[in-house]
Amino acid sequence: MHTHYDNLKVTRGALAEVIRAAYKALSQRYHPDRNPNPDAQRIMRIINDAYAVLGDPDRRMAYDRELAAKDREAPKVQGPATSASAPSAATAAEAQRAAASGHGSGARAEPSWFGSRTAASHASAAGGQTARDAAAAHSAATKKPRLPRTILFVLAVLIGLCAAWIWHANLRRTIDARLASNTVQGGAASTTWTNPVTQAVATIGGIWKLSVTGADAGQPIYTFTETNGSAAIVFAREDLPDVGFDRYIPAYIHNNAHTMPLGAPGIRETVDGHESWSTDGHLVAAPNMKTHVELRHIGSSFWRLVIVQAQPYRESDDATQALEAQLWATLAGL
Repeated sequence: MHTHYDNLKVTRGALAEVIRAAYKALSQRYHPDRNPNPDAQRIMRIINDAYAVLGDPDRRMAYDRELAAKDREAPKVQGPATSASAPSAATAAEAQRAAASGHGSGARAEPSWFGSRTAASHASAAGGQTARDAAAAHSAATKKPRLPRTILFVLAVLIGLCAAWIWHANLRRTIDARLASNTVQGGAASTTWTNPVTQAVATIGGIWKLSVTGADAGQPIYTFTETNGSAAIVFAREDLPDVGFDRYIPAYIHNNAHTMPLGAPGIRETVDGHESWSTDGHLVAAPNMKTHVELRHIGSSFWRLVIVQAQPYRESDDATQALEAQLWATLAGL
């Protein structure tokens, strides 16, 4: 069943920020004024219709109820599907969950974003089986503990931010990046940022613009974007008292595989007395944009820092390394 979520290329449980970012990216790509393709106008109408529903909380809630009702009414297929019939939505979701369960050392991954559904308090969807219910049923069947769904929400927000930043960087490429960088560095004053957990203060260079996105359980995600569009750094924390690195790292790699493939096994070491893991990768949507991820397990929390850089990398290397050091320094003493 093709839905408005499919037209915007987001999942049913996507946060409002992710939906807005997806709509903005698709609009820039298919707007008839920018895209000479004869189908651009038709595609743009489909995108606008989808966002008119999903961008309005009340209409989205009603639409989710309608989808839930259709899911419940969908006939269940017994035995293998024939080539003449497409699998139902329930069958597709089950296949994705089965595929997602095969990574790492046997620990179950988070449910696939495609075909999954968040709790009503997060997606404003009534009726149907929630992701919590599906995960609980799967966990009971396999008798293995499930990884908290907090990771899924935070990763969805992170991917939305990266998608928005990619399109911003593409627009800025028409400007002389080096000249813009020099102008900003010479005229913008440095600012300070206070880590809300440690109350430690970091000095942020004037070339960075900070945006804050609310995440699940009230834990904010801080995104520092270089004003010339050359780099972005995401700094965030998750509080997961019952999860260790052996479960968190495979889940993190798995849930980013389709948008930000990461090198495995990465480098696992001890930094400032805490478990640390780091690796490099790239963005699927823009393979020339490299990524660097570093995770630190401190107490019951997982801190992560994600760097995304556009070519030429050397123009932003010094700036990103300086900001990275400032952000990690705010954790001293934990």
